[in-house]
Amino acid sequence: MLLPLVSAHSNAFESHNSLWCDQNIVDKAIHEIGDALMHQSADKGSSGASLLALSGGGSRGSWGAGFLVGWQSQREQPRNFDLVTGVSVGALLSTYAYIADYAGMKTVMENIRSKDVYRQRVPLLWPLYATSKFHNGRLHKTLDATIGPAQLEAVAQRPQPGLLCVATVEIGSGELVKWNLTGIAEKFIESRTDEERHTWLELYHQVLVAATSVPGAFPPQKIVMPEFNSDQPLPFTKVSWHIDAGVRTQVFGDVGSNELVNLYADFLTMVESMDKDQHLAPAEIVMIINSSDEVDRTWSPPKYSFLSLFKLAARSITLILNQTAKGSREKLIEGVRHKLGEPGEGRWHLHIASMSQAELLDCGALDFSCAGRYFQEGEDRGRELNWDQSSVHSTEE
Repeated sequence: MLLPLVSAHSNAFESHNSLWCDQNIVDKAIHEIGDALMHQSADKGSSGASLLALSGGGSRGSWGAGFLVGWQSQREQPRNFDLVTGVSVGALLSTYAYIADYAGMKTVMENIRSKDVYRQRVPLLWPLYATSKFHNGRLHKTLDATIGPAQLEAVAQRPQPGLLCVATVEIGSGELVKWNLTGIAEKFIESRTDEERHTWLELYHQVLVAATSVPGAFPPQKIVMPEFNSDQPLPFTKVSWHIDAGVRTQVFGDVGSNELVNLYADFLTMVESMDKDQHLAPAEIVMIINSSDEVDRTWSPPKYSFLSLFKLAARSITLILNQTAKGSREKLIEGVRHKLGEPGEGRWHLHIASMSQAELLDCGALDFSCAGRYFQEGEDRGRELNWDQSSVHSTEE
């Protein structure tokens, strides 16, 4: 257990003075987390750095949520991850994972349904008047009810130092934007008026909606940046439009100037350099892949009709997501090995949980009627988990 080095009202939160996970913010977070690890209570033993990457996957995100809930149920105390990153539905899960609210994660992701996320536009006619098949305004209302002031306060006032980052793609530039949700939450609790608090809460929600705005399925999310003091220019215009970062990567692929692999490796190396006596336990890197990189070979092309266009598009997107997830996973494994050597050498453990083809249900990635069953599948797998901490391991095997 980490010592609560930072009180809720100290000035230490000023270290997160940027709303983006740039290199400066990452470096400061690394130092804060490393310092906390150095000051752990000796009689309770040391623990290493913990890093969690949550992938996209649509309704299959309920599988990842169930997996985390099932895995955490085996522990005496919930795992407090030092660094949490999320893409697409992984961004929705990330807040709960960062504050170790696995009960809240279960309540939301086991019971979420399509009506809580979107409504369908007029069939056949929507291409004539809209940019997407669905309207996701209902997700805003769901976030109002599930990630509110209490959750933002928990993110900002978490006793253990850490960093929570999610990604979007800004349409105008095509650039990946790395949002520092820790910083946004801190702006929320620093606000002096209800109006200011609402502004930062709304920005937090806008970022999460943008992170899940799959092109074609959902419209781009408009983000209006609030006025705030910063020594850094905006990485985009004050009013900008953002989409799901899954078009670029299925796990958080870039923080600051470093790739995810380099970030994790630099993080561990810096923590080790602060630990002169080498008392820290090995670091734990956990990746949750809410999809399978196996291909469903039983699929057959639909008979020609107007709707066949959408079925073919959905199949293409599924193949792209599967291969992107596979590539992201392989990149992480090989990259960390290159930077830190083989796992089991006392420095790090890499755990990867991904769905098997057998766990994919007969419903699309945007059909949340399967969320409850996906959650149960993931929870069962998490409860049965017995990761061998001496090696890279995938629960898919």
